[in-house]
Amino acid sequence: MNEWEEHLNRAQPSKNRNLRIRRRKIAPKYNLGKYDWRLTSKDFEKGEKILEGELLINLVPELNRENTFDALVFCQLAQRQRYDLQVELYRNMKLAGLLAPEKIMAEEDQLLKLFRRDASLYRQKYINVRSSAEFWLNTDYPEKLVEDATSEHDNGEDLRDELVEKVRGVGYKTASLFMLKLGYEDFATFDVWITRWMNYKGLDKKLGIDFISEKGQVPDYLYKKAEKLMMEVADEEYPEYNLTAAKFTAVLWGKHAKWSQTAKESYIRTVANHTECNLEGFT
Repeated sequence: MNEWEEHLNRAQPSKNRNLRIRRRKIAPKYNLGKYDWRLTSKDFEKGEKILEGELLINLVPELNRENTFDALVFCQLAQRQRYDLQVELYRNMKLAGLLAPEKIMAEEDQLLKLFRRDASLYRQKYINVRSSAEFWLNTDYPEKLVEDATSEHDNGEDLRDELVEKVRGVGYKTASLFMLKLGYEDFATFDVWITRWMNYKGLDKKLGIDFISEKGQVPDYLYKKAEKLMMEVADEEYPEYNLTAAKFTAVLWGKHAKWSQTAKESYIRTVANHTECNLEGFT
């Protein structure tokens, strides 16, 4: 038994039920709230800094088959998972040598054991990550992706569509976050702050959607329409800023999100993206 197996076997679920619930806790209940969404030049400056930080920290360091797959798994682990636990799970997969698609397909029991211990909706995420690994191994998608990401980004929309269509559990939000990590800025990552702004602008009515019942999410069948409507407002109201979808969502997110928490999480992300991980004091 190696060091990792001993560590995994020693880790037992907490006997304290409240602690277990708190550890697995996901997002709080969505509400629209009452926020001031008038955007100033300072908001755009802050959004620019947030996007620069995201790209500096999250861009895949070397665009190749292995690193792009790592980035996809990291994005999949974010689904309905608290951020610190997402980082911890990603780190533990790396420590266990379970990030390569070949290892994911070969070490089913070990991967499931890890997910059962550390992940919310563990069985769903286990199936989704295996679907990504199978897709990566059996198609030419990684090669097409790397070729486009290292050139002019001409086929980003088709590549995002293919990922959504062929990989289980990857919707447009996850796919858009993944594409941002590869340097594509034409796609929006809709979170609760963006949908609150969309409600403020009445875009939910144009989409025919109730964000309360959708828990602040944009369903896949409306995602591209929502991106288009958002950018129409952005281009009409703020033409002087030459906005991309990624830049505008960073502005909206930064309007009311806590910057101090962002800085802390950015450090965690920086560490988690390196092989030598040391998250002591942060997770």
